[in-house]
Amino acid sequence: MAIVFTQAAAATLTSLQTRVRRILGDTDASVGNQRWSDAEILDALNLELMKMGTELGLKAGSGYALAETTMAYTADSVSVTPPAGPRTQGIYSVEDISGGVNSPTRLHFDGLDTPQNAHGQARWSLLGDALTIRPTPSSAMTLRIRYVREPYILATGTDQHPLPVGNEEVISLGAAIRLGRTDDELPPGLREDYNDQWLRFLASAKRMRGRKMVRND
Repeated sequence: MAIVFTQAAAATLTSLQTRVRRILGDTDASVGNQRWSDAEILDALNLELMKMGTELGLKAGSGYALAETTMAYTADSVSVTPPAGPRTQGIYSVEDISGGVNSPTRLHFDGLDTPQNAHGQARWSLLGDALTIRPTPSSAMTLRIRYVREPYILATGTDQHPLPVGNEEVISLGAAIRLGRTDDELPPGLREDYNDQWLRFLASAKRMRGRKMVRND
């Protein structure tokens, strides 16, 4: 007998699809006799991954859930449209790195549509889908924006999810619920199992928390 110390690895998309079929009893070897297609299961899995990714964005607030990009803010501009990521995702921070990435200046957030000039400090806000800075800069600026990244999704059979492996069961349970509720075909106890796993996921997400809330949404 050997004591095994092999660490668990993230399941592939194919493995997750197989698990969902087992939960729903949709395990016929003939594709023609299967209730759910692989594409339908993939969509349900990705919806659960997006739900989990969004929750991490709210719970974590730093590191794991963030991405960053840079943008140019032209001189004397009322506002400038940011890149696609921060244009639709919650913005965590805006920094002026015009003097170099090693000497950033953090810009304060102002919740008003038009930021106010408080004691001469540069402040940022959103004006529609554009970012605006006050006082209006007289020279061009280079901004570094950190924002809550879009959730991960799977595409091909060998893809592996990037979430903590210990919370993996919630992915397949959540997908099974989405599929089974179509014709009210949920196995007994499925929702209870999912709720238990979801609470465990929320508890583990807290260890990655930075700020309690995203600065702006």
